Amino acid sequence: MIHTQNLLLLFWSSRAGRPCRPARDRKGSILLLAAVLSVVILALLAFSIDLGYMMAVQGEMERAVDAAALAGAGELVHGVETANLTALDVLLRNPIGSQVLLETQNREALLQAWLAEHQENFETEAGHWDPDTRAFTVTDTLPSALHVSGSYHHPGLFFARIFGINAFDVKADAVARYQPRDIALVLDFSGSMNDDSELRRIHEFGEGSRAAVEANLRQIYEDLGEPVIGNMQFEPVYISSTNKNTIKNQLGIKNIPYPYPSGSWDDYIDYVKSSTNYPAKAGYQKKYGFLTLINYWLERKPRHSETPDLWKVAAQPVTAVKDAVGVFMDY
Repeated sequence: MIHTQNLLLLFWSSRAGRPCRPARDRKGSILLLAAVLSVVILALLAFSIDLGYMMAVQGEMERAVDAAALAGAGELVHGVETANLTALDVLLRNPIGSQVLLETQNREALLQAWLAEHQENFETEAGHWDPDTRAFTVTDTLPSALHVSGSYHHPGLFFARIFGINAFDVKADAVARYQPRDIALVLDFSGSMNDDSELRRIHEFGEGSRAAVEANLRQIYEDLGEPVIGNMQFEPVYISSTNKNTIKNQLGIKNIPYPYPSGSWDDYIDYVKSSTNYPAKAGYQKKYGFLTLINYWLERKPRHSETPDLWKVAAQPVTAVKDAVGVFMDY
């Protein structure tokens, strides 16, 4: 125990007797370190400020391109050229880096001039966008989407100029499409939708409608491929006999099966012989031919299950409805 205390005392005496370096000898190193760190801090400050500004300008560029794509896609219905100019106009209306790229006066002329001078900074493509595969396909056939890409050389930086960086480039692209509307269109295909093609219209509207009705019946005959059945002609022939076999023999249909699932030659003959049916009221009683046969199909057997080929013909007014739907869908 005595020896340990002596050793500790000896150690303490040796530490206490060592001369200390004056504090003023260390002031230069701290000053040098502070100067070096100041440069580093200034560099980091310049980097953070300029980087933040660059990110802000990039965001403005993306916003402007997004707006341009949306505006251009909405104008595709008026043509690709109109959509392109609209996209460019909206792009240049949006401020990028706190400045608008084009003034508001004489915009159409200025747009053309700007586009001619900066073709490498603006590009549009019309086509289709597939949201499932996220793929854009360029096409000139009824495009429904617009791809817009733009770039901008921005000259303004702050502290980075110290390091020789005076400007930066920003680029962005976007695709916008107009969303098709879901339209439910209900068409009436009931039997009344072929009434304007029937001989009843001559009875109801008078002789002034005869030419149109008869011409429509001939059109239906042609739409069916001008069928050949026995020796029947389109223009009906008058047969005075009331005997069905005699009538069938004269028409050459006695041994020819009736061509459709519903109806019969006997029923057709009874229809034309009657004095109360519409063929008689239109002046076609006892007149047999494709004109009265087609009228029989339209009036008595219009369903697809009865006369399947009628969907091919230009019966009225359903054909006018179909044509109107075609015009509507094309638009």
